Amino acid sequence: DMAEQARVIEDAISQGVDAIGVSCNDPDGCVDPINAALDAGIPVMTWDSDSPDSGRITYLGVDNYTGGVAAANLLMREMGTSGKVALLTGVPGAFNLEERIRGFKDGIAGTDIEIVATVACNDDINLGVQVVEETMLANPDLNGWFFVGLWPVFAGEGAMPLFEEAVKNNGMKAVAFDTLPVELDWVKKGLLHGLVGQKYWGWGYDTVYMALNHALNLYPYPSWTDSGMDIVTINNVDAMAEAWETSDFTKPLPPAFPEE
Repeated sequence: DMAEQARVIEDAISQGVDAIGVSCNDPDGCVDPINAALDAGIPVMTWDSDSPDSGRITYLGVDNYTGGVAAANLLMREMGTSGKVALLTGVPGAFNLEERIRGFKDGIAGTDIEIVATVACNDDINLGVQVVEETMLANPDLNGWFFVGLWPVFAGEGAMPLFEEAVKNNGMKAVAFDTLPVELDWVKKGLLHGLVGQKYWGWGYDTVYMALNHALNLYPYPSWTDSGMDIVTINNVDAMAEAWETSDFTKPLPPAFPEE
């Protein structure tokens, strides 16, 4: 809800906060609220989802375009370079999601992979389940999925019987963005075949740290601060699960595809 996000930023301005960090629902819709805060002398940085046309001091996040390319490569390693795939996105127009889709499309360019459907769930779990199952019903010969976010996975195993049947018994492959514990379980069960993950812990810690540094004039940041990304497959899923269990994300993950 861009209107609600704008209201929250306006409230923060009224409270006279020292700095603001925001993940933008809409890159264009965030321009005026962010610039209003800057006009009030409050530095604003974005994280996860950017508003590049605003005056924000920096964007902290994964390179979503590169993440989309990585997702394409993961899916092609599983299903090959031909077949029909579908994409599930969240809120249409969200800059981070659109960049992932753009990267994915460029990643499969020149192959015989056809995107037969791109469906949106507006970041709603139940709607995500619905549109995935409707897509499966309309395309029973689907070879692959790219979940641009993990929304329907939150519904749990059993919520998408057509999807799960195709993955388990019909050779369909699926990759997704994010590496949350529920997705790690799906990788272990063979319901997802690859994940492109973001540095979630850093979204909280680094955003506060960077905003404070800027507010105190301690350190200038570049326009974009790359948080890096994780690639998870069955080969290193246990290590990522351990990181979540211990809340220790400082250890590098083993390779997603160990050298033979």
